[in-house]
Amino acid sequence: MAWEDGRLARAGIRSDLGGVCRVRLKAPATVLSEGRAVEAKVMPGGVLEFSTRRGGSYEILPRAR
Repeated sequence: MAWEDGRLARAGIRSDLGGVCRVRLKAPATVLSEGRAVEAKVMPGGVLEFSTRRGGSYEILPRAR
């Protein structure tokens, strides 16, 4: 994880098993894997949900406001 001015600048996640990943965020974000956007949806309570594949690496980046 990397922070800038007290806010998330970047977070990395590695999926060991694959499946659904859920992350609670305070601001909108984009999920990338291998440089490509991953379809993610925002659930109630600010939870970002996206599917992962076994062994995949994912990067969460805040969207510009």
